[in-house]
Amino acid sequence: MFSLDQATGGLSKNELWVVGAQTSGGKTVLMLQIMANFLQLGKKVLMFSLETEADMIAARIAANTHNIDMGTILNKTTGLIDDVSYKKIKTCIREIHDGGILSIVDEDSMTLETIMSKSQQRNDSWKGIDLIVVDYIQLVTLANVKDKARHEQVAEVTRTLKQLAKRYQCPVLTATQLNDDGKARESRAITHDADVYLTIF
Repeated sequence: MFSLDQATGGLSKNELWVVGAQTSGGKTVLMLQIMANFLQLGKKVLMFSLETEADMIAARIAANTHNIDMGTILNKTTGLIDDVSYKKIKTCIREIHDGGILSIVDEDSMTLETIMSKSQQRNDSWKGIDLIVVDYIQLVTLANVKDKARHEQVAEVTRTLKQLAKRYQCPVLTATQLNDDGKARESRAITHDADVYLTIF
């Protein structure tokens, strides 16, 4: 994304990028736009979605790629999707699937340990990952909290995501909710661990 690359230098290996926004503020939309650009370049993307099902993510990526209004797909607007747009989305989803360059993990109650193990499995099968996406930090839980306070749990999540970027030599892109003061919710470690922290107002 040209304007974003100009401001940040672009996503680089070993980096943890965090997108901050209020609820429904565009965090997932921005991450899907970045993912779509990676996929168009033939890059391998592993996404952990704790809120949206894999089929819907694939449809949103396809809609983004072809500049088709998601509201039309979701029947949230008065217009109906036309045959040309429908065929474009269907073809795009099939190409992504057949290309084997996108893997979406959308299991219920996903833990940090799940993210770690699935990342290792996908890295082994793909012989490398180009981008890891986690949507989003506050939804990731730990298998064993061991009486840790919530801010300590969140800090462990962000620290581990940063370690994944180093281990697999790829950027990790994730998001955080903001509190009423416009700061990352639940832990200051989120902004401290991030190499790039973007806020959507």
